[in-house]
Amino acid sequence: MLDEARRLQIDELRLNRAEELLEITFKSRALLRRALTHPSAVMDLADSFTQFSLIGDAVVVQTVAHHVRDLRADATSALHFVKDHQIISIEENTASRENLSKVASDRSMGSLLFLPPELEKARSELHIDLLRKALCGVIGGLQEDQGPEVASAKAWSWLLMDFNKRIAYYAAGRASVRRIAVSKCVELARKKYGASTFECREALAPGEKGSRHFVISVYYAGRLLGVGKASSKQEAKQRAAINAWANKSTWPD
Repeated sequence: MLDEARRLQIDELRLNRAEELLEITFKSRALLRRALTHPSAVMDLADSFTQFSLIGDAVVVQTVAHHVRDLRADATSALHFVKDHQIISIEENTASRENLSKVASDRSMGSLLFLPPELEKARSELHIDLLRKALCGVIGGLQEDQGPEVASAKAWSWLLMDFNKRIAYYAAGRASVRRIAVSKCVELARKKYGASTFECREALAPGEKGSRHFVISVYYAGRLLGVGKASSKQEAKQRAAINAWANKSTWPD
């Protein structure tokens, strides 16, 4: 009886840690446990994340596609700085297995799973694709627990930073676009913060083969808006503007 009580206590601590690391709150603890349970740890696959993982994978694809459509319709979106074939690449890579695996690894999914005894000792060596399936399982479980809007919003919160980085990467490669980004940032910042000027704080960072890169942090009215890194000051400033524009929804008040 004591062993069972101890096991339940450990399970509860793991569920609490999962909600903390994943920044989620499930109404049903049973659904959360199922979303974190490896198929080999239960007799019935229906008690594992298997089905939830398929649902979560579909949620991710639909969520990314939905946001791409919305951003294409938004005339102020940084996505308009990117060519059509690059947008397709951004959409595919954001929802790719590789990217989801990285997100899962960054969120320490391996430490949160309920595993069979034979895998428990190898917890730190779990295959990264298994972590991806578990992450999608959490998204699918969240949809079951709280509906598609909540699940989609959580999935997007995990993918947004990478999505914006991809936009900034492609947009920064076009000189005309970089100039547009600078002017648009100035215009938007003046509307948001009033009359002021950009302040570029400069630093040096190690580059490839012993070279140096300039790191420019762009501030407007004392607020950090974006950061850019390049081999020249001008390029770094323009990339900082691209970064600021791609993340304009997160500018401080």
